[in-house]
This record gives sequence, structure tokens and C-alpha cells, in this order.
Amino acid sequence: MEISKYIKFEVTPISSEETGTPTFVITEKVEKDPAQIDLDSIVLPEKTSTDIVLPLSGKNGSTISWASSNSNIIGTDGTVKRGNKSETVILTAFAKLYGEALEKQYTVTVPASENSYGGGASGSGRTVITSDSVSVPNIVNFKTQYFDDVEADFWANDYIEKLAKKNIISGTCNGKFEPEKAVTREEFVKMIVTAFGFKSNGFTSDFSDVARGQWYTGYIDIANEYGLINGISEDTFGIASPITRADLSVIINRAVEKKGIMLDNTTESAEFDDADTIPAYALSAVLKLQKAEILSGMGNNMFMPLKEATRAEVAKIICLLLNEQTY
Repeated sequence: MEISKYIKFEVTPISSEETGTPTFVITEKVEKDPAQIDLDSIVLPEKTSTDIVLPLSGKNGSTISWASSNSNIIGTDGTVKRGNKSETVILTAFAKLYGEALEKQYTVTVPASENSYGGGASGSGRTVITSDSVSVPNIVNFKTQYFDDVEADFWANDYIEKLAKKNIISGTCNGKFEPEKAVTREEFVKMIVTAFGFKSNGFTSDFSDVARGQWYTGYIDIANEYGLINGISEDTFGIASPITRADLSVIINRAVEKKGIMLDNTTESAEFDDADTIPAYALSAVLKLQKAEILSGMGNNMFMPLKEATRAEVAKIICLLLNEQTY
């Protein structure tokens, strides 16, 4: 006879008018401790410069707590603070379900702050371009210190730098920001959750396309818990789909209301020529944010609600919102 230490089963209850016993049906034999399964499903980045989500509960019902070998760099709430040198931190997860807590360690490296410079005879770490015919420092195509592809005179540079300093946004790869790239729904949710400081209370979303243990999972769980998102259908979040200006407006408006932020009506309501194309569910949010000068049209008196929002546009919007919090 095959024996398993753990089993999953379904219970068919009986009504108060019926007699007898409930029906128990074994659905799965489980060889591993469910709390261990929850630990094994956690995936943390090997390297990060932004806050990370540390789950507080597992799919099998375990309660998860965290310890950090250096809470000054990575806190037990996932907050990341970059120092003047690269640091490797050991995060320990403790999962408890029935008996003693099980534990598992994760190693995460936090690179030095990009405000830290080293080397160079002058101690600045910056390279000064000189030649035999030029006797003064010659700086060519100076770029922001954060991303190689964002020029200092780029219209959204100040917004991008401000959010990068706060680890609300990060680059895509190889020092790039890609300001004109469309923002996906999960990327936008991460930005909003991080910017406004929404914290997890252990809620788990049940969207069919949101896999457990992915970098975005915790952010979507949190946004769903606070009612910031509903998904593109009843059971689908829309992973990898670009965020539209209409959906962006709705999520922002919900975040503002959850945080109790009072937006000023600093301008008149715009009568966009394409107002009839703004989805009904987004119209009030669009007008509210437009009157507060958080959102504006796209030129030619058009709002373009179904247009994909770019990374630069979203950086500006979030900065304007945070200014409402005296950020």
C-alpha cells in the first residue's frame, strides 16, 4: 500500500436538513511538506537595485516571515537601499503551516549607488576629454547619470531621474531606459505600488495568467488587494499587454482615492475631440486627472485613450502625482 505523509482532499458538505457525514475525496498525494513547497515557489532576483516583494503567505496556506543579514541594505519588508559599494545580502524565509517553521535562504546582491564614483586623479571618477588643441575640459553629449539613452535635455529627463533616485523606476537592460518604449500592465502596477507605498497583507490574486514566483506577482497581488486593478477580463490580468491611457487613468484614480490625496482643479475641463472614444468606465477618471493637470491631451485636442503609454510619459505622470503628496 502506497503511503504519503501529506494529502490534498476535497470535502462535499451536507446541508442542515441532511443527515450523514460529509464526503472526503483524496485529490492528490503530496510527498513534500506544503510549507516547503511554498518556500520553493519563491523566486527572488539574484541582483536588484529596486525594492523587491517578499511574500508573507504561500499558496498552500503557510505564513511566511523574513530575516535579513543586512537590514540596512535590504529590509525585511523588501525595501532596498543602495550604499557606496556593492553588497550581498542573505534573506531567510521562514514558512510555518502546521508544525515547526521551515526555512530557506536566498542571496541577493545590491549594486553600489550610481551616485558613487571612484578612481581618477581628481577623485571625481569622471573623464575629462582633452586634446592638444583644446586647453579646457570639453564635455560632449553629456547624459543623465542614470541611463545612457536619456539626454540631459530630454523633455522627461528630470522626471526620470527623480523616480530613479527613489528606485520607483529602473532601466531595461545595459544601462538603458528606453523612454519611448510602451509600458506593460505589470510594469505600471509595480510603479504605482512602489510609488505610493502600498504594502502586502498576504492577499493572493487568482488571475489565470499571473504565475506565482515571478517578479511581478507580488505587485499584482497588492494592487488587486487594494482594488486598484480588475484585469482585462474576469480572470485575466493581461500580462505583457501595454497599458492604455484609459486604463492608466483608472488605476491612478483608484490609487489617489485609496491614499486620500486631494487633487486641485487647476484648469477647466477639456472637451477633447475624441471624447466619445474614451471608455465609459474611464471617463470620470480621465476628466478628474485632466482638471488636476496630471494628464493632458496628445495634441490636436485629442486624448487618444487607447494609445499605449510610454515609459517617459508614465514617469512624468507619477512625478506629478507625487508632487501632490509634497514628495
